[in-house]
Amino acid sequence: MYFTIDQRPFNNPAFCKEVTETINKYAQEHNFPYTDLIRAKRTADGSSYEWHIYPNVLLKHLAVIDYLETHLSSHYPAEMKRLKRELNTSVPDLLTDISEMVSGKSFEATLKADCKNIYASAKNQSCYTGALIDYENPQSIIGLFIYKDACQLEGCKDYSDLVDKELLIHGEISYYQPANCFQLKATSINVLGDCTRLKNEKLWETECFDILRSWDEVRTYPEPKKPSRIGLVANIHTQGYHDFMQTLEKNFGKYMPEIVLFDITMDAESITSTLSNIKYTYEDEFDYVAIVRGGGDKESLIKLCEPPVLSVIHALGNVVTGIGHTDDFLLCGRAAHYDAGTPTAAAHFLKTMDSKFYSQQRRIELAIKSEETKARTGFQSDRERADYWEQAYKRLEADYNELMNDSQSKGLWSAIKNLFC
Repeated sequence: MYFTIDQRPFNNPAFCKEVTETINKYAQEHNFPYTDLIRAKRTADGSSYEWHIYPNVLLKHLAVIDYLETHLSSHYPAEMKRLKRELNTSVPDLLTDISEMVSGKSFEATLKADCKNIYASAKNQSCYTGALIDYENPQSIIGLFIYKDACQLEGCKDYSDLVDKELLIHGEISYYQPANCFQLKATSINVLGDCTRLKNEKLWETECFDILRSWDEVRTYPEPKKPSRIGLVANIHTQGYHDFMQTLEKNFGKYMPEIVLFDITMDAESITSTLSNIKYTYEDEFDYVAIVRGGGDKESLIKLCEPPVLSVIHALGNVVTGIGHTDDFLLCGRAAHYDAGTPTAAAHFLKTMDSKFYSQQRRIELAIKSEETKARTGFQSDRERADYWEQAYKRLEADYNELMNDSQSKGLWSAIKNLFC
């Protein structure tokens, strides 16, 4: 289902083009195809185009309206004012229509879903609220309401333990307008096991056991290598990319390494394809390949740990991962050369490797110089030679003092005789 906005009243092809491009940029920043939100269709008479706006996506991304205004209002004030009015009018109308159709109505249903979160009510300790999701479409959320006295729980001791579990729930579904979502009032809940995300994680960990290292191994600094040329796999429209670049520029200053950017959508398929291309096209051109992406929902991040992604990260060998938050502990990090945990930490790691490399080079130079000095003088260093002659002087001084003492007590000839006999 979609609603239509005719482009002809705007009478500005440049504005229409920039609207589409700006929505595409917003979609990339939020990791969804922009064509899910808007598509341009030629009108029946072929003289112009019309926008088909998909409300189910727009309702999830109402912020795109402000995003458009921020980027376009200074250049197209009149057109942007009209478009905003069109969108702001269409969305409330749509919500009103939905509310009229489903508000106040409910039906019984049985649902199998993963429990994303659950909280005890602050006002009523016998009431819990939570969110149910589908693993393949984690943005589709159904509210979960539980009244302990009216719900039968099986396979679990307490309702607070339902998080990250796959549930079979029976209850009454209705539409909740304030949150613009459906809610399920549960009458029975059966815990089937771990949620889909955790089951996949365990399966992939077993499948890729031979290429995964321990967290101690992947978070221990490896042998340093100078980061002169870095392959960067990221999306330039995300905060993770900007955090990485800003930290890198701050750490290196005018000595910034060369960055070769692979600007992609940060999903499993794109990452796998890009890393394969790097391996077979660029060979050993990069000292490190950094994969950076900021945090997100756990269901989206776990998809970056699918076996094809793990395999190509391991095969490349010099990958540094900075994906998610420090407490995510993703499998893709265990397949990497080093797992930094976050984009910012990945940038710090590269600077650390640069510093350690120069320290190591300095130690090597000093060792070579020491060997050369020993070959020339018999001593490892000037300090060792000074210490030797200082000790020799002290021994000579002690012998002299002993000689003088003997000469005073025994006579000079007897002292000299004792010294050499």
